[in-house]
Amino acid sequence: MKRVHSALLLASLVLCTACSGLEAKLSFASKDAKISIASGSRLHVNSSNMSIDGTLEVSSGSTISSKNAGTVIAFDGGLLTTDGLDASLTGSFNPTGSDTIALAGNGRFNVQPGTVIQAVNVSGAGNTILGQPTFTSAITLADGDTELSLALQSIVDQDIKLNEGSLTLADNLALADNARITGDGTVILNRRRLDLGSTYTNFWAGNIAFHDALDLTLNGSVQLSGAWTFVGNNVLNGNGAVLDLTGGGVLRAGIGSNLQLNNVVIKGLGDGDDFGQLNFGSTDAIIKTSNVTLQFDNRYTLSGNLYATGPTTLALGANDFTIDDDANLTVDGTTVWLDYLDAKATPGIVYTPAASTGVTTLLNGGVIRSIEARNLVTQSLITDRLMGDIVLDSSVVLEPGQRMLVSGDVSIDGNGSFVEFLDPNNPQLVMLPGSRLTLKNIEFRNLKTNSLDLRATATDIAASGNAFSSAVIRMDQN
Repeated sequence: MKRVHSALLLASLVLCTACSGLEAKLSFASKDAKISIASGSRLHVNSSNMSIDGTLEVSSGSTISSKNAGTVIAFDGGLLTTDGLDASLTGSFNPTGSDTIALAGNGRFNVQPGTVIQAVNVSGAGNTILGQPTFTSAITLADGDTELSLALQSIVDQDIKLNEGSLTLADNLALADNARITGDGTVILNRRRLDLGSTYTNFWAGNIAFHDALDLTLNGSVQLSGAWTFVGNNVLNGNGAVLDLTGGGVLRAGIGSNLQLNNVVIKGLGDGDDFGQLNFGSTDAIIKTSNVTLQFDNRYTLSGNLYATGPTTLALGANDFTIDDDANLTVDGTTVWLDYLDAKATPGIVYTPAASTGVTTLLNGGVIRSIEARNLVTQSLITDRLMGDIVLDSSVVLEPGQRMLVSGDVSIDGNGSFVEFLDPNNPQLVMLPGSRLTLKNIEFRNLKTNSLDLRATATDIAASGNAFSSAVIRMDQN
């Protein structure tokens, strides 16, 4: 009898939604107890602070109305089901007027796979959004006192507006194409990964402080007109993309912090407000580079510690690179290449003014060379038969149709660089009969099962200290 009574009570609430007003708090026996507003029905709320700790099910075609324009329905861990959305909410739902979901301090929005058609506004501290939602509008933080933690397993396809607030990642976060983190504020990566989209039609314009960004990944070119400040230990992985600072974008290593730049082209650098900058918050702040190209559109003055840990190119053109007071250009066990582009008749130079306290430090065989020398080494890999001992000064990208041909006993020391195979159909490392290849300190990227042609009489491949990424090496006798 008790179960029948509960069912009748629920039916009565559903039928009366169109004819009577509800006030103040509704207490539910459990979260499974619900108010269901059927299609074509209307729930009229007289109270401006209605509270629910059970389930509110709003069907498509139903209506929630109120005589008060600012009426909200508060949820205390209750469930909100609407238009395919199934979510647990500690916060409020404004179905009239603005049609928003609000987290106002210690709020929690846990969304099962589904679409959030409401705008999401956040204020106060201790707020969390988690689950697998698809948003149809931006997530907006109110002000500098706002804190939001995200633990999302779905790709975020709308902007996150900081408004000087703080965003913390409780899980890896992936942004869709054209989805940005906008405005000024703080992003605490919390040792999580932040993936940016592959395409952006608008600039990243905000001044954002990234804390402990151990994996900030670019998946396409990004134009930055604001300032990204990196606090703590940070790594930006470019995947070969361009980070364009033209117009005044800034990459800054914060006080006592370090930023490792990997496999990225930094474009638009130069002195002056209209050019990009690498900035340093203190004398012990460091920006490190590996497989990085720094492209200069104007003369440039280094003002801090730039530390090349892997092959690095200074694309100077005709622009001078000055090492200012307290600045240090360190080349550690690798090569910094000077690329004069189309200004070979009037090339820029790297120098330290006579009165400057800046220094250039070469460690563990590190060198600074003109790029013409690198071009000769790279070309020899793809135009000649490889013979004898070879030491690479830079990474090599094998375009479709290019190959490395091994003849005899060959040793390649990559010096920490990589060889990337881009031909999806044809072998690009070919060993002639009787040959032997020894690899040291080198990474092969993008290998496929047909990237290697190991002839039946080839003696061996010996590998020492290598990393083979995203591939399977199969040696067939055929």
